[in-house]
Amino acid sequence: MFFDKDKVKPGASLMDALNFDETDLDYNRQGEFSPAQQQRLFQRQQLTLTYSIILSGVLLFAILLIPTARQAIIFLFAGMGVAGYFLFTNGSEWVSLSRDLKQGKVKQVEGRIRLDVEGQGKNGVAYSVRIDQEYWKINKDTFLAFKNEDPYIIYFASHSRKILSAEWLR
Repeated sequence: MFFDKDKVKPGASLMDALNFDETDLDYNRQGEFSPAQQQRLFQRQQLTLTYSIILSGVLLFAILLIPTARQAIIFLFAGMGVAGYFLFTNGSEWVSLSRDLKQGKVKQVEGRIRLDVEGQGKNGVAYSVRIDQEYWKINKDTFLAFKNEDPYIIYFASHSRKILSAEWLR
């Protein structure tokens, strides 16, 4: 892009916030996941599957405990709505993670970071980071690890869009 390619070793706070190390960063620079990142993505994928199975089992068990057919049907439809939403969101994450693991490619975006704090109502504060057209919701630790308007490269999984690592450019 238009920034100097002098790369600065990422600060410990950025590495801690995004959970990566120098080895992960070296792989990401080559457009690949490190073995540790592959393992973390696989564990996250398995966790979403586990949540879906547990929720389905709890709903089935609860339906079996309801004494009347009418109550069971009401509970079934309400439960199906909740489960459907949960399974859809977790299912789409599971599919995205599967694609990332199968493809094994890391995308990157380079530019000036734009940090933003969204909403401060009853839902709490949401933090975000943006480079050009790429946008992520992030946690507070990650938000505080970046320097607003400074140039960075962010490496991320292409389908799940999970940020894998980042480096500050001078």
